[in-house]
Amino acid sequence: MAFKLLLQRSNTKPFVPYPFEGQRIDCPVCGGKGHNIMNLDREWKPLSTDLCESCGLFFTNPMPTDDELKDYYRATYRAAYMGVVDTVPAQHVAKKKKDAARRAAIVRSLFRDPTGRRTLDFGCGLGELVLAIETLGFDAYGFEPGEVWSQHARSAKIKQGDWQSANYGVKSFDFISIIHVLEHLRAPLDCLAKIEQLLKDDGLLWIEVPDMQAYESKNYTRFHFAHVLGFSRDNLLAAAWTAGFYPVRTVTKEEIGKMRSQVSFVFRKRKADDVLDLNLAAVASRNRKDYGRKSLVASVIGAASGFMQHFRSATPRSRSSKPPRITDSSVP
Repeated sequence: MAFKLLLQRSNTKPFVPYPFEGQRIDCPVCGGKGHNIMNLDREWKPLSTDLCESCGLFFTNPMPTDDELKDYYRATYRAAYMGVVDTVPAQHVAKKKKDAARRAAIVRSLFRDPTGRRTLDFGCGLGELVLAIETLGFDAYGFEPGEVWSQHARSAKIKQGDWQSANYGVKSFDFISIIHVLEHLRAPLDCLAKIEQLLKDDGLLWIEVPDMQAYESKNYTRFHFAHVLGFSRDNLLAAAWTAGFYPVRTVTKEEIGKMRSQVSFVFRKRKADDVLDLNLAAVASRNRKDYGRKSLVASVIGAASGFMQHFRSATPRSRSSKPPRITDSSVP
């Protein structure tokens, strides 16, 4: 086991390129052209990241293929992220249970009566959210690519597999969650299109991703191989809109107990008369300014400064870019 972990961690050695070739792509959200904005990640490994000139999305470019991403998650991800291979750390389980309880309460607030409501968690990890939702009266399901993770809950309602192989009936779910998953996917619109097929016409979708504009220090430490996409508020909304969804509720960091802001919205299916005003050019301009090329020394100093600020303050600094709360009276 120790040798296996050592072998897998060797893929995270500083300055050694990740073992992939990838493919050059345009922006996977809007199709716009990208320009290189970063060539290093938080592991001090070479990693080329582009910024979309049209919508401000960050994306790894060359983009790893599906097979290369699957190899990474099978051989490296858990070892690099948690220092484990075939086990689930007890402290991680405890953390996820607490997080799941908060999130399940939010899901419950979206429905007057959970009886008969079917839910699906895309990339459910340990399955804690699936179990927490189930205890509130929902008919809850989930799937997870990782073999050890998917088997942790020992539930017949949690399958092992990726989103491409998720085999469920069309329009068979009242609620679908995809929490901190979309940033791992090379084809986010294809994934959201799959969700649109699985969701009932009056169903709800909860998407949450890290917010690239929420970090104190904006530099190479915000990029790593697992997150092939880096979202901000408006380009996430643009991706959801393109896939046929409209935001009806903002989920705040206080509700989910997070120190750092996330981009977190509940969506319904889009209607013909829906209108969504987005300023994607401003997002691209802001991200270009904040993450533009800096010397390595300046990046390291900025990263250290942000780290110290985070631990000196009991509460995160307020930000004027906090998204407005969007509400909809037609909650099912």
